[in-house]
Amino acid sequence: MAIFVCAMALAACSPVPSAQPESPTTSAGARTLPTALSEITGAWDIVSFDGHRPARLDSDGQRHAFVDVRGDGISFAIECNYSGMRAGIENGRLVALSNEDVQTEMGCGPEREGRDEAFFAFLRTSPAIVARTESAMALENDGVRLELERPEVRRRPLLPTRVSELDGGWRAEIIYLRSQPGRTDNLLAELNGAPARFNITSGQIRLTYDCETVTAPVELTAPGDIQVNQSAVQRSRSGACSVTEASRNRLASLLANRLSVENIPPNGLYLEAGDVYAVLRRD
Repeated sequence: MAIFVCAMALAACSPVPSAQPESPTTSAGARTLPTALSEITGAWDIVSFDGHRPARLDSDGQRHAFVDVRGDGISFAIECNYSGMRAGIENGRLVALSNEDVQTEMGCGPEREGRDEAFFAFLRTSPAIVARTESAMALENDGVRLELERPEVRRRPLLPTRVSELDGGWRAEIIYLRSQPGRTDNLLAELNGAPARFNITSGQIRLTYDCETVTAPVELTAPGDIQVNQSAVQRSRSGACSVTEASRNRLASLLANRLSVENIPPNGLYLEAGDVYAVLRRD
């Protein structure tokens, strides 16, 4: 976090000519503190809250630790329930303009539920925006600190830089298809809970599910970006099939053309290809 703190401590980390007063905009990428909610519109991932560093993606591959700013309000979560409120910025503080209750009531265990309560209370007690850059922001209140980053920045250290980093066996208990806006279908539901299995080596990914095996030669062309050699993909069948060919084709489409890949610490992996995405766990 030292890098983040340095980036946010704008006056301390930027040389300032002695003839000029310190300014929060003297370092490259720095911004003056916002005076309106519209100046911080967009998605923000939670880097840490009161010392806790949540995962960027949850077990369903969804952002589940965030503060997103839209219109005249914010929506937020920290690994358990989701909530939101109308908000504004007054005198450098994020101010609640409504006192809406938690929008979901999921049981997440005492630790996460306690953090939920503290996090929701923090956002509703006018925390000060103490630092801001192009891609990061920090809020504080009564000694509690919330650090945020834009998702594209937050995910960078989670992107594999070599396929060999992913070597070994993986299982996918969910593979989702975004069938229409706001709806996802679990493509493994027809297998009655049986997982799909992946074996990844430096040059290929092999996917086995139901009666079928798909072997795809791959190459990592950029961090988190795996290119599939579609012309060399091989599909084979063994034994009787439990699911329809159409369902098997949808599963196989996960290894079509290009894969976006992101680590989910400590032992998870997110794969996405078009409208199909999967969350894998180490075997």
